[in-house]
Amino acid sequence: MQFPWTLTLCCLVAVVSGLVARQPNANSTLPGSTAPIPGYSLFVPSWEVEVRTGERVVLNGTVHEVHHQLLKLNPDWESFAASRRKRSVLERRGPSPDTTDHKCGGHPKGSKYYPKVLKDTAESLFWTDGVPKSAAGPQTCARIGCELDTGTWWCNHDTKEKSLEAWSNVANVVKKMYRERLCWQERATEVSHPDKWSVLVAGEDGLKC
Repeated sequence: MQFPWTLTLCCLVAVVSGLVARQPNANSTLPGSTAPIPGYSLFVPSWEVEVRTGERVVLNGTVHEVHHQLLKLNPDWESFAASRRKRSVLERRGPSPDTTDHKCGGHPKGSKYYPKVLKDTAESLFWTDGVPKSAAGPQTCARIGCELDTGTWWCNHDTKEKSLEAWSNVANVVKKMYRERLCWQERATEVSHPDKWSVLVAGEDGLKC
């Protein structure tokens, strides 16, 4: 009678271990698996984040998915994150307003609550403060946020692979969209950086989140 119980326990441990090790794929939980720019490919972003003091993990998906994963790994994560924020990452990193250009429209409209999406996404990127762990190949986009059926993408327009120092670079761009009310009427904004990357916040056919 001991053998079946031991075997069952071993199998249970293996299953639980597999669930912990495997990170969800953004495309598996958010419909809409095409890049927002014709001819570009889509990849799932990875984030190196701190779960608790001294413990860092790599999680995959949008910033909203990563947030949910962090709360599962540490239910007190929000309190932990708040306690270690001594100054705003948004203010110290990212492009300044005079180094970027923006374009309105050209993509499906985002939510009628577009300003809320911008504000929430910028704040989520700030609090998560993840370090990018996957580089973007030429002509690829990563969907790093999705809220109210509105996506936030980071796209590489260079002919070579590109990575960011921190996702807060993107947060600063989204904050710019919110503070300067860029394209609020069109509800589709793309801000381009001279270093050949851009951030796009807009709707997408079939996108639900």
